Amino acid sequence: MKRILCTGITGFIGRHVLSIFQNIPQVEIVAMGRCESSLRLLGCPYLVCSVEDFSVKLLDTIKPIDAVLHMAWADLDNYRSPIHIEQHLFHHYRFLTSLLNAGICDITVTGTCLEYGVVNGCLQEEKYYCQPSTSYALAKDSLRRFLEEYPTTPPKILKWLRLFYTYGDGQRKHSLIPLLLAAIERGDKTFPMSGGEQLRDYLEVTELARSIAICALQQDVTGIINCCHGTPRSVRSLVESVIQQHQANIHLELGHFPYPTYEGMAFWGNNKKIARIKALYSKSCGFVL
Repeated sequence: MKRILCTGITGFIGRHVLSIFQNIPQVEIVAMGRCESSLRLLGCPYLVCSVEDFSVKLLDTIKPIDAVLHMAWADLDNYRSPIHIEQHLFHHYRFLTSLLNAGICDITVTGTCLEYGVVNGCLQEEKYYCQPSTSYALAKDSLRRFLEEYPTTPPKILKWLRLFYTYGDGQRKHSLIPLLLAAIERGDKTFPMSGGEQLRDYLEVTELARSIAICALQQDVTGIINCCHGTPRSVRSLVESVIQQHQANIHLELGHFPYPTYEGMAFWGNNKKIARIKALYSKSCGFVL
């Protein structure tokens, strides 16, 4: 039995990751979060604690822990807020290094494709020098660098998952697709959006959850791992597919919003590393991707 301490498990992506793990008999999840009422509903052991208040003494109540999957991060509604650098970065650094100091060296952390900065084209994990353009992305990339340099005995097994764009059940209501679905349900005649010509790398959330789970369970492929589809798709194409799926009669008001300045117009991920992990480990981890 492998016991994994998971943060962020009650969030949009985390709930889908938990569902994957709960169907693998040889894995037990210990959830960590600040809201006991939400944790109690998960059907797994849990620890009521925030990242900033964590102490290694709490591990005595949930031992043994074999690995950590860290998905928690606050204030994702404002990528530019200085709070990501001034507070969150160091809270998460102290949390993860305290686990490393306690001898838990198998660590998987979710990062973001925004760490690459304002670039275009196919993004490969080891090719680009990151130049993040938002406080959130800078904090994430700095956390990765700090962890890479942190000395541990035995050597750490660090897997840094750069998540690209995802959508699906449970997504925040102010995200693009939930806003579109709400407009369709209301019977709106128009839907305001950007020009929609941006090329992005989209994964449906259950597919992303499988990728995160399998990365956390394996130990051989480490470092930065793009969690992505590997194929560019325009924002407009995604929106139009949702409209068609729901057979809705709604007109796209293209160009209503400007394109964001903190990301390139056309970028997607190289997925060779995650494809290798899936090919090697999906069956041995207990599920097929």
